[in-house]
Amino acid sequence: GGSVEGRLVIDNGSRFADPNDLAQFLLLGMCFALGALKKNSPMIVRVALFPGLGLILIAFLRTGSRGGFIGLMAVTLMLFLSGTGGQRVRAVLAGLIIVTLTLTVIPESIRARYSYIFGVHNQEEDQGEASAEARQQLFRRSVRITLKHPITGVGPGMFAVAENNLAIDL
Repeated sequence: GGSVEGRLVIDNGSRFADPNDLAQFLLLGMCFALGALKKNSPMIVRVALFPGLGLILIAFLRTGSRGGFIGLMAVTLMLFLSGTGGQRVRAVLAGLIIVTLTLTVIPESIRARYSYIFGVHNQEEDQGEASAEARQQLFRRSVRITLKHPITGVGPGMFAVAENNLAIDL
C-alpha cells in the first residue's frame, strides 16, 4: 500500500488506488468475515478472524473515506438493531473499538476528515473542506438538473453535458 494525502491506497494501479474504492472493498470484507463468525464455525476460524478483522478495520479507517465511515456506522447500527442481547453488547463494543482506534492509531489528518461528518472541524486545517464543499456544490447542481428534467432525466452518462449546459445558462 501507499499513501495519498495521508490516506491509505494500493499503488499497483488497480482500482483500489482510490481510497474510497478501497474502503468499500474492506467494508464488504468485514461484513463477510463477520458472517463467518457463527457459533458452529470451528474455533480456529473464529480465533483467526479477530486479529484479521482488527487489521482490516485499521486499514479501513486509514483510507479516510467519509462515505465508508458512514457505511461502517450503518453496519454497526444494523448489527445492534437486528441482534439479540449478547449481540447488541458486541455491537456496542465494536462501536467503542472503532471510536478508540479512530482516536488513537489514525493520523490527525484523517481524523480531521472524519470530523467533517459530524460538523466538527478545526478551522486551521482545511484538508477535506474543499472536497466537502465541492461535493455540496455538485449536489446542488444535480438537484437543479433534476428539477429541469424530472421525468426523463438527462440520460445515462450525460450528466457532464447537462452540467456544462447549466453552467452556460447561468
